Amino acid sequence: MLGQYRIISEILIFAIGIAIAAFVAITFNDLKDFISETATKDQMLSISNLISGSLIKSISGNTTVRLEIPETISNEVYIISFESASSSQCIIGDCVLRLTTVDTGNTLTHQLFNIGQSHIINGRVYSTAKYIQIISNGNIISVDRE
Repeated sequence: MLGQYRIISEILIFAIGIAIAAFVAITFNDLKDFISETATKDQMLSISNLISGSLIKSISGNTTVRLEIPETISNEVYIISFESASSSQCIIGDCVLRLTTVDTGNTLTHQLFNIGQSHIINGRVYSTAKYIQIISNGNIISVDRE
């Protein structure tokens, strides 16, 4: 009878060890996913600030700004686009810069502001271009691959 108790207690200790190991593995997996998502959002915000700052610089006159962008965000290709909610043309004040990852579909929208005149912005660029150009000709600003 004593041998049976010992075997049962060893099985229970083993089961408790497996349960603890599974709990730790699941917790670290969830933590990894959270940190990865946060890092992706931070990288997207950094890139959108870089692009919007360069866009503001290009408005001063007929200029061309060449900008180097990262090819991937968290090992994913992304799309840079300018969109308007109310019209077909993207006009400052009603225009947002949108970054969207191709694989997972993570999206960040960045409102464009602090520009006094009315400018029309167009362009859609994949990050694989590595370099983009922001070309300002009067009131029309185009963003394109280099």
